[in-house]
Amino acid sequence: MAVKARRGRGVLPLVVGLPLLLFGALMWTRGATGAASGLVLFLIGFICVTAGLLALAVPSELAIGADGVTLKGALRTRNYRWEQVSNFRLIRVRRTQLIGFDRPGAQNLMRDVFSALRTVSVSGPYDAALPGSWERPVEEVIAALNDGRAKWGGLAAARAPLPRPRGATGQRIDRRVYWTAAGILLAIGAVLAMLTHGARYISGGVSLMWIWVIARRLHDIGRSGWWQAAAYVAEVVLAIVLVDAHMSLPVVTGVLGIAHLALVAGLGMIPGTPGDNRFGPPPGQLEPQVQAEVFS
Repeated sequence: MAVKARRGRGVLPLVVGLPLLLFGALMWTRGATGAASGLVLFLIGFICVTAGLLALAVPSELAIGADGVTLKGALRTRNYRWEQVSNFRLIRVRRTQLIGFDRPGAQNLMRDVFSALRTVSVSGPYDAALPGSWERPVEEVIAALNDGRAKWGGLAAARAPLPRPRGATGQRIDRRVYWTAAGILLAIGAVLAMLTHGARYISGGVSLMWIWVIARRLHDIGRSGWWQAAAYVAEVVLAIVLVDAHMSLPVVTGVLGIAHLALVAGLGMIPGTPGDNRFGPPPGQLEPQVQAEVFS
């Protein structure tokens, strides 16, 4: 069985990329003040426009055969043998549909960290994914993938391997994933602090990632993600007190940074709820997976 992707998949990257490309080019050529930010926006827009044009000109093709699954795109081809994949299912990332699947035996910390850093609601965890927009209904494609694995998977299909234990399940993350994600965000913050131009365009996204990671760590200890709002209010009150005490700006910034690091470290030391809570099963536990809203 072979099925081609819908050509409409390339429209969204074009719609997003063209304004970024034009606006970035204007900033880049206007002068030295916004040159760095303009270059960043221009490159992002160029990548989006290129991806959109390639998707329109050369749509991806998914082939299902005795040897496994082959996803052929304009620039690269991905091959998965049947013993490397299992449990194809529909994954929803907001309004986008994906075909998620498990990689039996895979113990990849960075996959869990990437899941923790995502700032969108996902219907469930997965190890890898295929596009969900095809000329045939996505449910039909998923059924064909699972039938193909059952037919040609041999012993791998007969064993029906369970999904791997994850450090990030649903809306909960364990301390190992939390510390790794926090280290990555702190490193990005340190780099942004050394930049003079363009940092403000990225710092907003990093701040959103911080909120999401802390929310998922709070979920692991059985608390709502909104609990972090109390910490941010306390930081604002502390800043007001320091300013009223006529402290200099570097001192105020330093004290607030230490207070935030204390919050980050404290959440990394508190163990998670041993069993299930209202946000799902504990990280490291296998199915069932429970979907929960981040700030419910």
